[in-house]
Amino acid sequence: MVNIFIMVMWYIAMIVVSKQLAPDAANFQLEIASSFPAVIAILLFMARKGIISDERLVRAADRIR
Repeated sequence: MVNIFIMVMWYIAMIVVSKQLAPDAANFQLEIASSFPAVIAILLFMARKGIISDERLVRAADRIR
């Protein structure tokens, strides 16, 4: 969750800095590298969801024994 929070903060910082440097923002374009933190945040969320479901399966198997 900390990594996802850091990725969101990075996007907020990027927006703030881009607004300060180019107030008109008429020719502002994002590069492909700007989407990497969003992809990382999505993958981290999916990994966390998978780990939680695996932990539930392990706990259920322990109860059966």
